[in-house]
Amino acid sequence: MQEKAKEKRPGLTARLRARNVSVSRRRLLWLTRELLWGGAAYLIGLGTMLFDTKPLGVALICAGRGHLIGILAGLVISELALMQDPVLMICTYAAAALIRAVSYLLLDSPNARAATPARARRQDMPAGGETAGGPEEGAGRLTALRQSIGRAARRLRADLRGMFSESVCLRMATSAVSMLVVSLYRIIGGGFRYYDLFAAVFSVLVAPAAVLVWSVWTDGRQDSPVLRAISGGALMYALVWSANSAAIGQIPVSAILALLIPLLVADRHGTGLGCAAGVLCGVAYNPLQAPAFLLAALVYGGIRRKGQSRAGAAAACLAAWVWSFYAQGGTAFSVALPAYLIAGTAFALLSRLPDERPAGPSAGEAVPDPETALRCERSRHEDANDRFRDISEAFSTLSEMFYNLSDRLRRPGALDLRRICDSSFDAVCTDCPNKTVCWGLEYSDTLNVMSGLIARLHTKGRVSGEQIPEHLRQRCHAMDEILERINAECARFTGELLRNNRTEIFAMDYEAAANIINDALEEDAGEYRFDPELEARLCEYLRDAGIVAQSVSVYGMRRRQLIARGVNIDRSTVTMETLRSDLGEMCGLELSMPAFEVENNVTSMLLQARRKLSVVGAQKNLSADGGVSGDSVNLFSNKKDFFYALISDGMGAGREAALTSGLCSTFLEKMLRAGNRANTSLRMLNNLILSRCPSSAGECSSTIDLIELDLITGSASFIKGGAAPSFVVRGGTVHRLQAGTAPIGIIRRLDTQTTRFDLRAGDTVVMVSDGILQDDPECRWLTGLLGSCGDVPPEELVRRICRHAAQAPRHDDCSAVALRIQAAEEGPGAAD
Repeated sequence: MQEKAKEKRPGLTARLRARNVSVSRRRLLWLTRELLWGGAAYLIGLGTMLFDTKPLGVALICAGRGHLIGILAGLVISELALMQDPVLMICTYAAAALIRAVSYLLLDSPNARAATPARARRQDMPAGGETAGGPEEGAGRLTALRQSIGRAARRLRADLRGMFSESVCLRMATSAVSMLVVSLYRIIGGGFRYYDLFAAVFSVLVAPAAVLVWSVWTDGRQDSPVLRAISGGALMYALVWSANSAAIGQIPVSAILALLIPLLVADRHGTGLGCAAGVLCGVAYNPLQAPAFLLAALVYGGIRRKGQSRAGAAAACLAAWVWSFYAQGGTAFSVALPAYLIAGTAFALLSRLPDERPAGPSAGEAVPDPETALRCERSRHEDANDRFRDISEAFSTLSEMFYNLSDRLRRPGALDLRRICDSSFDAVCTDCPNKTVCWGLEYSDTLNVMSGLIARLHTKGRVSGEQIPEHLRQRCHAMDEILERINAECARFTGELLRNNRTEIFAMDYEAAANIINDALEEDAGEYRFDPELEARLCEYLRDAGIVAQSVSVYGMRRRQLIARGVNIDRSTVTMETLRSDLGEMCGLELSMPAFEVENNVTSMLLQARRKLSVVGAQKNLSADGGVSGDSVNLFSNKKDFFYALISDGMGAGREAALTSGLCSTFLEKMLRAGNRANTSLRMLNNLILSRCPSSAGECSSTIDLIELDLITGSASFIKGGAAPSFVVRGGTVHRLQAGTAPIGIIRRLDTQTTRFDLRAGDTVVMVSDGILQDDPECRWLTGLLGSCGDVPPEELVRRICRHAAQAPRHDDCSAVALRIQAAEEGPGAAD
């Protein structure tokens, strides 16, 4: 046995050595490619376009399907080298990469996700039929541990290969949003100049356009050679053009690339494309030198056909230098010659790298139960797309509201402007001999002039001599100094307002975005998780019921779906209604009637969670004085089978209260329709109201009375922030739900209370504002009315409630909502 072991050990050692060499070569190749992409990203990061904008770096981050580590590192280094507000751009690059990574988790491709487990399992198999841990190879526990670590690493690599593979539209949106954030920061910091506004429009348009063009090359698309050539040419042009800002000593990097790139293209894609690349790179570097690089590609292509690649590269460099000497004269010795020598050396090294082409699917990969996995992943993909589309629409609407609010916040108030004018006049008029005339005999005229200056400051932000009457200008020789003081003090005070508010608002935005992403990830983790134990119990039930099924899959929690493939119900011993009821009881949910699909001669049975309840609602809103009501009422539902009812009562009266309550209503509707959680949305709203007028003497708060009803389970959450009680009427019994909380927008910590209540068909839910109960704080009249409401329609019920409250001699704004809970009918959308 020992002799046999000695005979086998050399062969095993040789195989291990060969495997280690192969791994080292792959790692070295990966590192080389990352360095090349990092160098390209560094050069592109140096490129500055119109209006001092740099959208190409963000476009490269969003266009790249791989090599994100090298690209991100290169862009970061370029910003550190430029030192032009590097923190902002570095954070922007990192945020764009993070958004892409999160998008993969939420919007990954169904086919790629279905195939990944198979690749990981195939790679986990020992190579060459070797048995892991056998005594003949002396593996032992150490070998087993090493193999376990290797399998885990291979699974991680299999998952990472699929990252950054989202759709081009999403990548374009990511680049546009990233440049919009940078532009907004620049607009606010620069004082809202037209120059910065034009820069914002330019960068937001250029970045997604570059992503659209470059993505054809970076994605490795082979369906259209013309588009691929255009994409590669655009990327080459941008690289050479951006490299004009870099130099190695006195040698421009763009001259090196202008020769290196055409040689690489001619070597791998033919002389024709090499010539086109030479012309394109020459125009990007120096149009007068374009013939040099065209000539170099022609010479290299002609000699390469004869199998003399090295000689062809040397001849190409010589031909390019000859033209440069002809065009530039003696300058070609100090600039062109060193550049072309470096380009030739780099070409000799890079030409040895294997061509990186998109790998197609491996033959023989088997995915167990592919139809079910693809159906699950396709459903996930569609739901995630809908969610991001709704979130995008919500933030688009809200961004306009935020801009209007920030426009109001950046202007000093009337009292502040009067203080600025008073201090400016006092600083100059104290020692003036005409003080007794201006501030004594003609005090009213001087006061009118100051009022005009304040009005001009409020509308235009600056004052000038045009607002000063001629007689006052002739009397006061220091008027120009006074106006300069007013403008300087107003600008300083406005800058302080912006600085004091910007940091806090940015912090709130980042926290809110993180909460939204975390909520989405947590929900997806549950709604797209398979349940093997339940699948085994369902298989046993179907077998006992005489139903044959090749496989049964169950995924999801609240919106659970059941898929049975290869179904045969010819010998079933139960009806479809009994089957639906029994399976629903085992799943703990109401399920839809079984639906059958036939694909590739395989019959599949599908059941999914359906709505248990439906809602019929009515609302009524009366203002206190017949004018604008400070209450906002909203009833809506979302695609996640949640129904919402909201009453928002803005503190104060009139238009200011209506503005606050309307903002709360619109904000919550947009966020909840997009599928975000109620607590996250309320925290964002609380931060928004707090930042809206932090130094205002007026009230900027609002009560929130929100009902979130799960139409699938029947569970209702009554969320109250300073709101009046709500009532649930069931069989003549009135349940009062109330909470002692503060309105939102008053304190930093969100002060709301949530009460859970399971609703069922036949219940009536009533929500009222505090204006209904101002003469009846104990709710005696309203409780008596609700206890005898019986089958009164919701429209009539809210009419009676508001009419009774409006009969009081003095009453506040009155709002009421009545919801009649009913059993949902079979079929989607019945609950609306």
